[in-house]
Amino acid sequence: MSDQFSNDNVVEELQRLGDKFAQDVLEQAEANLPPSGDEEDRDVTEEDVLLAGSELMPPRSRTRVGPALVLQFIVLTLVIVAVILLVFELTAKSLTHAESVALVVAVFGAFYLFSRLDVLRRHRSLERSRVLDERFEAMTKNLGTDKPAIVRLANVYEMANLADDMKHYRQTCINVLCGYLRLPSEPDPGRDAPALKRREFLASREVRNTIVRVITAHLRPDATVPWQDLDLDLTGADLSGMDFSFANLSHADLTGANLSHADLRKAEFAGVPSTSRPTGGHLGGARLARANLVGADLSRADLTELDLGGANLADAQLVLAILTKADLGGANLTGANLARAQARSAHFGGARLAGADFRDADLSGAWLVQSDLSGADFRGAVFAQSSLHDSDLSGALWDEPRFVPDGWVRDSDSGRLKRADASSGDAATST
Repeated sequence: MSDQFSNDNVVEELQRLGDKFAQDVLEQAEANLPPSGDEEDRDVTEEDVLLAGSELMPPRSRTRVGPALVLQFIVLTLVIVAVILLVFELTAKSLTHAESVALVVAVFGAFYLFSRLDVLRRHRSLERSRVLDERFEAMTKNLGTDKPAIVRLANVYEMANLADDMKHYRQTCINVLCGYLRLPSEPDPGRDAPALKRREFLASREVRNTIVRVITAHLRPDATVPWQDLDLDLTGADLSGMDFSFANLSHADLTGANLSHADLRKAEFAGVPSTSRPTGGHLGGARLARANLVGADLSRADLTELDLGGANLADAQLVLAILTKADLGGANLTGANLARAQARSAHFGGARLAGADFRDADLSGAWLVQSDLSGADFRGAVFAQSSLHDSDLSGALWDEPRFVPDGWVRDSDSGRLKRADASSGDAATST
């Protein structure tokens, strides 16, 4: 019958595979038999096969068989035995001595094959790790300041490629790159310095700029291999004039860093806002004077006592940010969102705040003298002991029940402020 023919073929195929997998095992088993004439001749038994197989098994495969391989062996053994028993059950045949030996050979051969593959995999893994360790060590040495700038530049890119290729090296590579940026930067020798000294300074500066470009490229939304979830320790680093535009700096520690004149347009410093406490990048003590922060996301960021004088924060997100005693004198905050921000005793003197959103913000003791506050939204804001001398409040939204600064009146229809006396252009101090 066709079913009988098919089942017989299955048995023959299993026997063929078993013989192929364990040819060396059988040869060794036959070699282990007593010589002719010393003892009675006998056939190869299951015990002979197992003994021969144990002799042929490589030492590394016997000592380094892991739980995963043992589990694979058990499952494979059960499957092979179940299939063979099922086949013989369907064909109503009982196992002969030769078939019993073939079954043992097939099972042992499969285990032998898997053990050899495991040894090979482990060997290749160890060899790869050794090569990568040597590669990493060489790159670290070549980033030394005693190396020519061209060598350091090449190793910056090589380090970044290693981080992209090997995930378990990624944080370590980033730590090395950030560590380079934390090293003291060479002072600008000035345009009148000798040409060689000037070239050395510019070359060293280019290495630092390249590291920032590489890091920033991995922190942007379109990064092929993103580094946004990795820690960036940039404490005290000189990052003045660097370009971090559109970067996600939520995991960056910029405590004490110099970001003066840096380009931080559309940069994100905020983490996922899950509580009322500030989260995201650390900026304690950072210098952001005259930095470009147009559209930057600083929501919930702790900017306490930071120097943001003259910074461009137009359209920036500062929702729930802590700006206590921060210096924003002369800064551009046009259209910025400071809703529910804590800006107690903050200095906004001479700042441009036209159209800014200060809803429910705490501006207690804030210095808003000679500032452009036209069209700003102050509904629900707290102004206890704040100063608004000589500021332009034209068109600012103001709560009706609250006080109205001297020299200004609130339009009952629009809720916006306008000057009480056309001849008086000064706002007064609020208490």
